[in-house]
Formats: sequence, C-alpha cells, structure tokens
Amino acid sequence: MFEALVVTLREGIEAALVVGIILIYLRKTGRESLSRFVYWGLAAGVAGSLGCAAVFAAQINPADEGMLLFLDNGIFMEFMPVEEYGKPSPETIGLDDVEVGRHYALVINTNGGLWRYLLGDTIQFTSRYPFRIKVSGRLKHFINAFGEELIVDNTDKAISIACEKTGAIVNDYTAAPVYFSDSGNGAHEWLVEFEKEPASLDQFIYELDDALQNINSDYEAKRHKDIALGLPIMRVLEKGVFTTWLKSKGKLGGQHKVPRLSNDRKYLEEISSIFLHSRA
Repeated sequence: MFEALVVTLREGIEAALVVGIILIYLRKTGRESLSRFVYWGLAAGVAGSLGCAAVFAAQINPADEGMLLFLDNGIFMEFMPVEEYGKPSPETIGLDDVEVGRHYALVINTNGGLWRYLLGDTIQFTSRYPFRIKVSGRLKHFINAFGEELIVDNTDKAISIACEKTGAIVNDYTAAPVYFSDSGNGAHEWLVEFEKEPASLDQFIYELDDALQNINSDYEAKRHKDIALGLPIMRVLEKGVFTTWLKSKGKLGGQHKVPRLSNDRKYLEEISSIFLHSRA
C-alpha cells in the first residue's frame, strides 16, 4: 500500500501544478473571469475519481512486465477463462488457480457479495506471488470457435510480422471463424484493407499463419495437420470499405474502430456485403 500511496501522491502533485499553471496564465492574460471553469473542471475530476475509486492494479516498478494486482482494496475478484464467455453458466476461478500466460476476464464483486460485474477487458497474469497482470485485449474481440483463444494482441503482432516479411502495409482488418461444414474443416476468414499490397497474397497469408502459430500455442495446436483449422482465407478489400461500414453504423470518428476479431460472423458478413455492393 505504501507504493500505491506514493504513486497517488505524485499524481496529485502533478495535477495541482497543472491547475496552478492554468490559473496563473489566466490571471496574467487578464482572463481571470474564466477561472471558475477551471474550478468546475477540477471538481468534476475529483468527483469522477471518487466514483472510479476501485483501483485493481498499477505499474509500481517500470522494470516489471505487469502491473501489481491490489488485493486489499475491498474488491473481491474472480477470473473467467475467455473460453467460458458466452456460456449460460460460465465458470470462474480464484487466484489460487490462475495460470501465467492464460487469458481471463476479470469479474469483480464486493467482499459481501452485494453485486457482481464483468469488466470488458481481458488480462494475463505475468507472475504469481506477487500477482502481476497485463491487459491483453477486449472480451468481445476474440476468436475461440475451435479452442484457439485468438486475441487482438496476437493478430496485431502477426500482421506486423507478415507486413515486415512481405513489404506490405495494412490499414485495417477484421476476422471471424468459418465453421465446420460438409465441404471442409473450420478456418478463419480475414477481410484486409492494404495501403500497400504484398507482391504475393499467398506469401502474406503463409507468413501471417506462421506468425500466429509461433505466437499462440493454442492456434498452433488447432492448425496441426489442418485437423481443426485450415489455412486462413483472405479477401482484399478496396480502400474505404471499412470507413463506409463505420459510417453506416453511425460510428465514424476517432473514438470508433473496426472490430478486428469476432467470435461470430455478423460484422464480417455486414462488411462483406458492402464490399460486394461496391463492386456490383
């Protein structure tokens, strides 16, 4: 708790300095009447901080890989493996059973069990005793149709590696599962918008698949001999298709992004229909 107190004190001093500089500037420029807005903003910030006082973890030491999990802040924590998400009665586990490197959704509660809330982020433990975590992605943005536990952090890294090896530049992408059928095994279908296309799309797909197998052991296991997952299926989109889709959803702007992974095909089918319509 001492380390957390030091961090909080430092942040408080920095905030006080910023407010002081703004007030001095307003006074020297003859706009002291605007100071009341600074105080209103300060009050709103304090109120917001009090409303979000449940702090779960913090980076105590910059040299540590993860953030130290706070266990004595009056918050009861449970951890739901991501493959349980969406089930009618998902199972959760306690700290004694967590595994380093596995992805969990954090479920919080009061010590008295008054309420229970599922946060939207996924985390990974980087160590046990002490328990340290890092945020690994968003709960809704993953693919686990075949037990591959693929998250955005995995695919972002794999895309970067594939681009580096082929000279391509990717603007954006989304991916979703292709389910088992009579005609073949499962796979992942990708819609990709390139700023600079690779000389060979087949080579790009190979490098992407290889990188994913090296990054994610669960994906590698499902790709073994194409038993569960086949090679990724990729379609190249014309520039502007993702923007058109976001605009159709009323989500055009810096605060909104294309969902890069989804465990169902809803987003991918919607974007595909816009792509097909644009080519008609």
